[in-house]
Amino acid sequence: MSTRSRAVVVLGTAFLATNWAHSARADLLWEHTATFRTSLSPKSLGQVKMYNTWTPTRHRLLLKYSASPQAAREMGGMPFSSSGQLGIVQRLDDDRVLAYDSQTKQYVSHSRLNLLKRSRFNPWKTLAPKLANENPPELSLEQRARLVDEVAALSQPFYRNIIKTYFRALPNTRTFNGVEGRGYRLTQLINEGGSKKNQSWMRVSVEYYLSSQLAGDSAAEQFNAQAQEVRRGIGPWTNSMWLNEMIALSQIPTDPNLRRAYALLQVPANAPAGAFVGTPLYLSSRVTLPALQRAQTGDFLFELKLTQRTTTDLPATIFDAPGGYKRYDIEPALKQLDPIMDGRAWKKSIDAMM
Repeated sequence: MSTRSRAVVVLGTAFLATNWAHSARADLLWEHTATFRTSLSPKSLGQVKMYNTWTPTRHRLLLKYSASPQAAREMGGMPFSSSGQLGIVQRLDDDRVLAYDSQTKQYVSHSRLNLLKRSRFNPWKTLAPKLANENPPELSLEQRARLVDEVAALSQPFYRNIIKTYFRALPNTRTFNGVEGRGYRLTQLINEGGSKKNQSWMRVSVEYYLSSQLAGDSAAEQFNAQAQEVRRGIGPWTNSMWLNEMIALSQIPTDPNLRRAYALLQVPANAPAGAFVGTPLYLSSRVTLPALQRAQTGDFLFELKLTQRTTTDLPATIFDAPGGYKRYDIEPALKQLDPIMDGRAWKKSIDAMM
């Protein structure tokens, strides 16, 4: 992998982090295990263990992944090891974001505040300084809902023959690893044939469970609240009203049933700072292809479940980069990114064309 490619991979990893933190102990730990398989194979094709660890001011996301020999063969031998780990750490106390990868044995350590500011798309710095110094206005929730409803009305005659969505709350609670949760089921039928005369339906079924408020959640809530406060101080991810609204509108499904399902995973607008919807306890997904394809591949099955939730103290070293890893400097990559984010690259390309 080239130096530039490694920089893009590591920088992209850091961008996945949306929250950050501090403290010498872990007040909340989630361990989730995800598996992927097909109905034709009793063995898992791949597994990911995901660890989320919070203190009121620190957060670590650690992914430990592995793929079976069969999956490795189907992916052409895989250009990387079939197992490894990827970590993202964010710390408020010393303004750090870390990202590390066991494949390259490298890690990134950078000022998080600096990274947030430099990853904010504000082309007006070069093109229109007046706009650059103003946060763009936002449409109201009602205005966004109205726009999406208009798009839904226009597309409904087309999509009614292509996709059908069903959603409902499950009547009984279930307990996962000692934690009780409420469940929901989402089902979609997708017509791959396209026309009424050539209907060929694929079925996607999703079931998920969430807990209510639990002891120890305050650590994650305090962490989220501080992250949100810093985010507000910097401004939205872009300084473009058009882009911000396009992103916001894309997150509102046009289908009413799908919108209901998504709404349960989103924090209400009037919720306290830092609130989240609850601990994810379980998620399963089953994709059933039309009969001909299904005979060859079987159903595709994905399962994610909470395998551990603790509020036990953990060593502060979990918020550090692993020993033996080499630090990778992303400053050159950030300098290449700066002209794109502040509009200089756009102006230069227009000048070149003219």
